[in-house]
This record gives sequence, structure tokens and C-alpha cells, in this order.
Amino acid sequence: MAKKEILTLRIKTLIIIFLLIISLTFLLFNKTGLTRYYQVKKEKEDLYKLKEQKQKELDELKYREQVLQNPNSKEALQIFEKIAREKYEMARPEEEVIKIKEK
Repeated sequence: MAKKEILTLRIKTLIIIFLLIISLTFLLFNKTGLTRYYQVKKEKEDLYKLKEQKQKELDELKYREQVLQNPNSKEALQIFEKIAREKYEMARPEEEVIKIKEK
């Protein structure tokens, strides 16, 4: 009898361990499991960061638009000068333009 009881106990233990492994696997890897949860959480954080970045860009563009409404202001002239230097490679008469080639 003792051998039968030990065998039955081992079988019950193995069944419980097997069911536990299956349950954990299901919880971790199904469509709504923990791994998917962490993927969605990471995507959400990335989207919030992107939103903040785009909001800063939008605020900067709104500021520039507001400044450029008065083209004779000092700030507007600085923006025009920056655009002329960067986009059109212009310089003042006393300045020398140095171009650096990137590899």
C-alpha cells in the first residue's frame, strides 16, 4: 500500500506542476498576456514621447509664425538670417563661408 500511495502522490504532484506550467504559459503568451501587456505599455510610452516632441515642434512653429507677423522685429530678422545662412548658404560681406563635407 505504501508504494501505491507514494506513486499516487507523485502523479498528483506531476499533474499539478504540469497544470501550473500550462497556466503560466497561457498567462504569459496569449493575445492578452503579460508579454503583450508590456509591449503595449512600451508603445504607449513611445507615443507619449512622440506626442511631446511634436507638441514642442508645433509650439516653436506657432511662435515663429507669431514673430513673422511683424517682419521688422528683431526676432523676425534673426529668423530670416538663420534661414538665409542655413538654407541658402549666405553670409555677410565680411564673413567667410566654410563648407564641411560629411562622410
